[in-house]
Amino acid sequence: MTLKELNDKYFALYGDLYQARGLLTERQYKLSAEALLMSYKEELDVLFAERALAVGRERFELKFKVRNWLPRRVFLFWNNKIAKKLLRTYMVDFKAELKRLEEKAMPPTTPASSSDTPQTLPVPQSRDVETL
Repeated sequence: MTLKELNDKYFALYGDLYQARGLLTERQYKLSAEALLMSYKEELDVLFAERALAVGRERFELKFKVRNWLPRRVFLFWNNKIAKKLLRTYMVDFKAELKRLEEKAMPPTTPASSSDTPQTLPVPQSRDVETL
């Protein structure tokens, strides 16, 4: 039930009570009006409690999902098991992709025979000290 439906229901009941006012004594009218008011307050409290429960449940679920399912920065991973597992999976996939790209970029090298390339010795650097 919505608030509009609740109000329409009690507006109709109060209208009926007002129309029957001429048939009722003043005391009956006041007691009936007070009973309607108390009943309205109870149903209004129930309506608000149901709405608060629905909204509270949604807010709790959203906060839980954000806190536990949303990967965050590295320094927040100490408490987030799902995010840690996702990060490990992503790192494995990332390293595999980097390795694949590296292998694709580097042409396969064939081992050259030692007779084809001349062998040179490394040239030592000069260690002479210049004087001024």
